[in-house]
This record gives sequence, structure tokens and C-alpha cells, in this order.
Amino acid sequence: MIVSERIRSIREYKGLRARDLAKLAGVSPAEISRLESKHRNPGGDTLQRIAWALEVSVSFLLQEEDEELDLPVAIRRQALRKFQKTAFLTDTQVTRLVAMCVLDSAPKSVQEWKDFVENVVFYNSH
Repeated sequence: MIVSERIRSIREYKGLRARDLAKLAGVSPAEISRLESKHRNPGGDTLQRIAWALEVSVSFLLQEEDEELDLPVAIRRQALRKFQKTAFLTDTQVTRLVAMCVLDSAPKSVQEWKDFVENVVFYNSH
């Protein structure tokens, strides 16, 4: 899968329209269209913006990371990694959350991981 196909696959999995991705990434809808139709390869800055908007790493878009995983599992793991950067989690918690990534019901965005962890903490403290 080439970068343009990877971007489209992730966008569609996350339920985003091309214009939604364009807005989140701060690029024009025409740019997303050109990228996804393989008429243009993204420059470094554009690739970084798209990766940020899709909550994945540039390495993931370039298939240098998590390529051994099915795309949905990899996307959930990527979102978890982004969430981990802002959360205070123990090694045990991280291990358990990573294991959850294989579940279809696992969170697929940073916000969903945040909400999930907050709910678990809330219910475990009451």
C-alpha cells in the first residue's frame, strides 16, 4: 500500500470525509484529493499535518511502523501511543491497553482512549 492509499484507508476507517481531513490538517480539500488520487506525493510538512490530523505517526503513514498489524488494530495502537504522550499510565496499564487494541470495540482516537481511561478510573474509585 502506498502513502496515498494509506491516508485514504485511515481516513475512511475513522469516518472522515476528505474535506474533514483537509480542515483538521490545515490543507486544502483539493490537496487531499490530489494526494488520494495519486496525482501528487505529499511534502514533509503536509505529511506531518496529515499524520497529526489522523492521530498516527509519519512513520506509520510511510509503513515503517506497525506494518505487521491489520490496519484497524494498527490505527487503534497509533491513537493509544498518541494518548500515552499526555497520560500518566503505569507500565501495567499500558500493557493492558495495548492488549485491548485487537478488540473491535477498542477506542480508535486519542479522545476515545482518554474517555475510556477516565471512565475506568472513575468507576474503579467508587
